[in-house]
Amino acid sequence: LFVMNFIIRKSSLADYPFLLTLEKAAFPECQRSTSKSLKNSLTSAKQAVYIIDDQGDEVVSVGALILFIYKKTLRIYSIGVLPAYQGKGVGALLIQHTLKLAQEGHYKYILLEAHQHNQALINWYVKRGFEVMGVLDDYYTAGENGVKMRLRL
Repeated sequence: LFVMNFIIRKSSLADYPFLLTLEKAAFPECQRSTSKSLKNSLTSAKQAVYIIDDQGDEVVSVGALILFIYKKTLRIYSIGVLPAYQGKGVGALLIQHTLKLAQEGHYKYILLEAHQHNQALINWYVKRGFEVMGVLDDYYTAGENGVKMRLRL
């Protein structure tokens, strides 16, 4: 039985090259964060970036979680997983980590946006307790709508 050993850790500026690689590998162009936005995420007091590493024979970063921190809400800005690790529970671990942070910080909600045409992803979030709150017209770019989703804690 092959079991991966994942750990989630707070990011550092040293993770910036991995985050750039992850954006290109995991997201369509209209949904990618800019290099400036990623750098800001790593240094902002109002954001938190977590990296998930596979601690196999060698430690390899395989995904990331970017959160915006508000008074009563955590907003998942981004969950990205390298394609080779998708479907292996990495995203679910990042959601669990977000839930743990939200409970520890006594937040009331977790918010996120997902691409309206990515029904599989929307269903994945619904399965984890999120509800669709509405459509965000032209959210990613012209004609690329998002859906706003919320998990009430």
